[in-house]
Amino acid sequence: GSLETIFIAAHVKAGHFQSNLSTKSYSEIINFFFDKVYHQAYQQFSIYKQQTISLIQSCGDSLIKKTHNNEDGHIYYVANGAFGILSLIDASECPPTFGTDYNTVRGFLHGGYGALCNSEGDLESKFGDLYAISWNWFESLIPGLNPCDTVIFVICELDNLDYTKHVISEVKKSPCNMFGIVKEMKENKDLIDLFDNCIVILDSTQPISSSEILNMPGVDFYQEMILKWIFNTVTTGAHILQGKVLENYMIDVQPTNSKLYNRLLDIVMRFSGASAEKSTNAMISAIYQVDDPTPYLTNDVTEHVSRAIGANK
Repeated sequence: GSLETIFIAAHVKAGHFQSNLSTKSYSEIINFFFDKVYHQAYQQFSIYKQQTISLIQSCGDSLIKKTHNNEDGHIYYVANGAFGILSLIDASECPPTFGTDYNTVRGFLHGGYGALCNSEGDLESKFGDLYAISWNWFESLIPGLNPCDTVIFVICELDNLDYTKHVISEVKKSPCNMFGIVKEMKENKDLIDLFDNCIVILDSTQPISSSEILNMPGVDFYQEMILKWIFNTVTTGAHILQGKVLENYMIDVQPTNSKLYNRLLDIVMRFSGASAEKSTNAMISAIYQVDDPTPYLTNDVTEHVSRAIGANK
């Protein structure tokens, strides 16, 4: 994931400079992101180690513990701005990667699909809960928040500040565990003070102010890298505490795309000791729920994935 972020960032930056790049200039941009952005972002990320550990423990408890009324816990990202989209992506990756229910880890974005600008339009109004991502929908969940829930506010813009403070204050009245991840901005001290536990992502112009390569308007890959690491560390760590990982392998994975299909095949081979052929046969038998996988062996991986989506474990 981090490598993907670096290469995409470098590619976008390269395209921003000129349409026809030489191999050397593109290579220099890649090297910059590795040598400067990646390493300095990692150094900054280490500053948040203790706060991230506390967040992992809270999210792990949300996945493991139940209330005295036998209610399950949840992890909710409540975010705004461009970086809030990263939290939506992290939440959406949990069901296929860790086998969790869609409602266990959820993301909500201020402005909903209007802020997301997706081509399909407002899926929330069309399909309801399964596709709900707006803060309005999250507000309907606040009265039901329980002591096992963890709510993580991800704030990177100060637009609609009064409304943001209102929602935070309402959540604070509930028995849930609340954390903040706030981008460093001017005049946001009052917002930060609303949180008992808050990670403040420092302005990237401080450690890398001399480089004009990061000055593309509206994009800060430095902070994006740090946020991605925090989100991935928190949800991965929480699922590890839940027992979803064995010997560093995510064993409750669902083959809902070609990458996860191949990952699952590798896991079956590793823990069974069987050959690739036998492991493939076993997987296809499980996916199609048949004893003899022969009729399906020539199907494309996309067909296997399509059949696996929505199937029972």
